[in-house]
Amino acid sequence: MRGFHYSFQKILDLKTNTKKQSEWVLSQAIGHLQTEEQRLSSIREERKQFTDKLQELCSSCAPVQALVSIQEYIAHLDQQLLYANERVRHAEADVQEKQTALQERVTDEKLWLKSREKAKNAFQQEVLRAEQIEMDEMATVRYHMAAR
Repeated sequence: MRGFHYSFQKILDLKTNTKKQSEWVLSQAIGHLQTEEQRLSSIREERKQFTDKLQELCSSCAPVQALVSIQEYIAHLDQQLLYANERVRHAEADVQEKQTALQERVTDEKLWLKSREKAKNAFQQEVLRAEQIEMDEMATVRYHMAAR
């Protein structure tokens, strides 16, 4: 008897490849999110440094022009923080979307794997049944030969 052949194997392969692509896309989205979070963190750190510098200059009687210049730069950093927060939110939403898509692909692949497993079990049962029929026939023939 021939071996097991799943008639929908190409569909299963396609589902597996689609899942792998979704995993790759998700990892890219997570990488992008991490990059945006690092940018946000670096802007926060820079803002903190300049805020500390402004306080230091205020206590050391620095020229007004230096104070104004640092305040303007801090205002610029505040604007950059707003943009960076927005980029992080978009990246988080993108990661969430990619996770949902991956979950759908995983579920779809599991469904096809389960279908393949059921078909394989049915094939194995059929093989066992055919073998049992053959063994029964051989036993019957031996019995009749011995009875003669």
